[in-house]
Amino acid sequence: MKTLCAVLALVALASAAVAAPITTVSVDSFSGPLSTTWDAPKSIDGDTATFWYSGLAAPAWIVYAFDQAYEIGDVSITMDSGNYRKLSIAGVSVSTDNVNFTHVADFPITITDGAVTTFNLGGAEAQYVRIDGLEAFYNNWSPKYATLTTASDGKFAVSFAEITFDAIPEPATLGLLALGAAALIRRRR
Repeated sequence: MKTLCAVLALVALASAAVAAPITTVSVDSFSGPLSTTWDAPKSIDGDTATFWYSGLAAPAWIVYAFDQAYEIGDVSITMDSGNYRKLSIAGVSVSTDNVNFTHVADFPITITDGAVTTFNLGGAEAQYVRIDGLEAFYNNWSPKYATLTTASDGKFAVSFAEITFDAIPEPATLGLLALGAAALIRRRR
């Protein structure tokens, strides 16, 4: 029984350790202007000093594409610094064909400059992930939070600095890790 518990604990630790960043990510499409200042690809350039700002093209959304379908685990969004209309609630949907999207959940995003918010998609299979701006924090407006229908100036927009995606390892990989862990435990005896 102790061996089984040890193997299960090792598998749980290994799955967290094996979850890997998806490195082949591109921006497929987005709302807002294509510009050099707030360009959508800046949300995946690895530089938290740059950011994507949807402009005043409501609704505000962006679609990320991967080189293949993955089971998505953690998604992390880093908030930009400044007085832009910061994403405060993200609606997240996934697709394998870039046509039919399935809504996964709505996630609150921390608006503090440089804050990283991580949420988990629970292994949802996706080659495309769509982020919809559902609510934005307006630092220099009242009220401070606005949606597409409540923006005080009638213009809704969102921004954030970076986004990253982690893939969950395939079950076969976890099985091999479990077998290896069991062999190591058995060998120690």
